[in-house]
Amino acid sequence: MARRHSIGRLISILAVLAMVRFPAFSTENAGSAPLGLSGNRSDEARTALAAKGAVAQRFRTAKNYVLFYGTPNETTMENLSTYDIVVLEPQALGPNAKARIAALRATGTIVIGYMSFFEVAEWHRYRSRVNPEWTICIDGKAWEPWGKNHAMTLASTGWRKMLCELLQSEVLDYGCDGVFMDTLADLDHPALPEEMRKLELEGLSALMKELRKRYPQTLLIPNWTIQKTLSVVSPYADAICWEDFSPLHFEDRETESWMRKNVERIGAERRKRTEPLLILTLWDAPAGMDAERKNELFGKMRTISASFGYLPYPLTGGYQQQPTALGGL
Repeated sequence: MARRHSIGRLISILAVLAMVRFPAFSTENAGSAPLGLSGNRSDEARTALAAKGAVAQRFRTAKNYVLFYGTPNETTMENLSTYDIVVLEPQALGPNAKARIAALRATGTIVIGYMSFFEVAEWHRYRSRVNPEWTICIDGKAWEPWGKNHAMTLASTGWRKMLCELLQSEVLDYGCDGVFMDTLADLDHPALPEEMRKLELEGLSALMKELRKRYPQTLLIPNWTIQKTLSVVSPYADAICWEDFSPLHFEDRETESWMRKNVERIGAERRKRTEPLLILTLWDAPAGMDAERKNELFGKMRTISASFGYLPYPLTGGYQQQPTALGGL
């Protein structure tokens, strides 16, 4: 998943063992918007709602995107502004994060902030506020799906409530247009017992409902929710990111079959919609790959993605690697 590391290792396990309507951005739930004396929304509120609708429309018709979790220099900020959508780590932008995000948005770029929804890592600044009772335990031990990160149960109303609050403080307060919902792919992890998976999927459904009700205008982009999680998030999410969309998987008969099954699953969800579903594909090429081979595979990833109507972003060097300007890969 697009955490601070790649999870290409998980796809191999899943391959062997083996999004959604865009919200109409209705204002009916935006009860906090001010009302005029006549009962109509004020000019300020109408302007804000119109701006949100414009962001949603530009999001639906985006032609490119970039994902970057590092600390950008000024050249990087200029490069990021050449993309329609930028997924970033707000806190990595430093003390001037809000101003930097505002500057990006002023260029017309849609800014999506990263947040982990299932795992809590040591570097999360809110870690001390997490109730240990929310930790998922398997065979009496805290489950660590990745590294030393602990998985938190979405079946807990307390954890879901905290996630709703964290979305505001960790992402929206920085001025982001939406959130990149990472680590939810753990719900499809083969190590998670089926009875637990069922409870977590039910919790995920409740969470998505709660987020959409509380933040009706916020763009929700779950990452790697392409299997059992897909039908759960699809009624509420605005897009799906398919991490590790490696063209190498299409060169192996077994993994290609797994990839195409996911394509079919996504296609079925797309056909349920009345509006387009944006699918982002992401691939971090292995370090040390021959430049000619890398460029060949980058082109193949773009071609395959385009054939399915997906929006690709191939890179190499990790998610903190300073990105080039659009067209410079």
